[in-house]
Parts: sequence; structure tokens; C-alpha cells
Amino acid sequence: LTILGTFAELGGSVSVYITAFFLPSHAVRTLHLSPTAAVVSGIVSSLTLFAAAPLAGRLADRVSRKHVLVTSRIVLLLSVYPAFALLQQSPSLATLITVQSLLGLLITLYFAPLPALMAEIFPANMRTSGLSLSYNLGVTLFGGFAPFVLTGLGSITGDPLSPSYYVMFGAIASGWAIWGARRRLNLQ
Repeated sequence: LTILGTFAELGGSVSVYITAFFLPSHAVRTLHLSPTAAVVSGIVSSLTLFAAAPLAGRLADRVSRKHVLVTSRIVLLLSVYPAFALLQQSPSLATLITVQSLLGLLITLYFAPLPALMAEIFPANMRTSGLSLSYNLGVTLFGGFAPFVLTGLGSITGDPLSPSYYVMFGAIASGWAIWGARRRLNLQ
């Protein structure tokens, strides 16, 4: 159960790291945008998350947690590479805001219903320990080591779009965890 919880968390950790930390510094160092542009895009992206969170939670309550979680992972998987390609091809404040806001929206659609799923994964007598361990493993291993992974991917592939591969990995791994939790626990 802890592995399912860790992999469910890793999808969010990877996405948040890329959106909140990597993209602003990448915009300045690689795309040669101004530091002000990076800060402005980060603020707009954060406001997107803030505004979308209650709507994403309401959608998950209305439709189903499983559908919102899975749909957010599929859309992220299919859109992150083109989003990075667009940013690479047309580096501007408007493009950076668009990419960060899109990723922020997909993160919110995932993170809003995730706590309910995580609570359902673990039985009541081990819920706090299971959630704590899964969350901290996911954040530490996959968010904390993201700079090393991204540096390695860039060095190995030489592809400026390689950070999107890590996000795609996160989407697939967390999708697997959602599928595994749903199947194992017969979740709706």
C-alpha cells in the first residue's frame, strides 16, 4: 500500500517541481527571458492553482475522483511534450504563462482529489503512518532528486525537451498507482 501511495504522490511532486521551480529558472537561463518574466509567470501559475482548487474538488465530488485523477494524468501525459516544445520554439512571457498555467491546472485537477484517494488506500488503523510515509517518500525521492534527474536527462539525451520526459514518467507512474489502488480496493 505504501508503494501505491508513494507512486500516487510522485506524479504530483514531479509536476510541482517542474512547474514551480524548474520552469522559471529554465526560462531565465536557457530561454533568456527576464527574471521578472519568470516571477510574473510563477505568480500567475500559483493564482491558477489557487483559483482552480475548489473547482477541481467540486468536479471530483460531482463526477468521481477516479475519473478526474485519471483524466488529469492522461491530459498531462499527452500535453507536456507539446507544451515544452511550444515554449522552446516561442520563448516569451505569454508562452511561459500559458505553459505554467496549463501545467498548474493539471496539477490542481490531480492534487484536489488525491488526499481522498490516499485516505482510502490505507486502513484506518494505519492511515496516518501510511499517508505520512507515502507522501514523504514521493516528495523526497521524486521531487527532491528531480534536479539530478533533469540534469542527467539533459546530459544523456541532449534534448532541450527532456524535462518533459520526467513529467511523462510521473504521469504514467501515478496513473499506474491510481489504477492499482482502484483495482485493489475496488474504488469508484
